[in-house]
Amino acid sequence: MHLQAVDEVAEEVGLRIDAARFRVHGSRQVAATVSAHRAHLFSAEISDGELTWLRKQGDRPRGAGRDSERTWVEVATYGEIRAARLVDWATLGMLAEVLGR
Repeated sequence: MHLQAVDEVAEEVGLRIDAARFRVHGSRQVAATVSAHRAHLFSAEISDGELTWLRKQGDRPRGAGRDSERTWVEVATYGEIRAARLVDWATLGMLAEVLGR
């Protein structure tokens, strides 16, 4: 699973993080009342240099072009995410799980 997390981060944001840096937070259903879909949650602490690089990537599309997937990097604090309601409840719960440990 760690290798899949490495590949997803590289594809989605363009940052290659060594598998050993990832923490595993487990797997849960995302919306149990409507779907059996499960999310596997990982986190990795990034360096100041990596954060600076990520902030410069906002205008560059990422993702699997062959699948018509396009993603863009956005950097925000947890407080900003909550105040501006930038994510759905499932994503907010994942962030709380990572930050609450």
